[in-house]
Amino acid sequence: MNKATPGPWRWNLRQTNGEVWDGPNQAYMIAQVFGHGCKEVADANGHLLAAAPELLAALKLTAKRYEENDFEETAYRIVLAAIAKAEGR
Repeated sequence: MNKATPGPWRWNLRQTNGEVWDGPNQAYMIAQVFGHGCKEVADANGHLLAAAPELLAALKLTAKRYEENDFEETAYRIVLAAIAKAEGR
């Protein structure tokens, strides 16, 4: 059973730190991110954390399709989109 806060999550950068929030309403903070004085580090870490729900979904779909010997283009595109979000693209 997955008890994680459902996605999508959003990243908000503030100077050299920021927060990851749930969904468009940003009702709940998921995590605080610190870049140890470096904006680029905080931003990269924040994007990676905010992509966690999509990354998990992409991995689950990939595993399922692989088990079914049915890895299709849709699964591939979902994986690429999750990677792009994790990298802040």
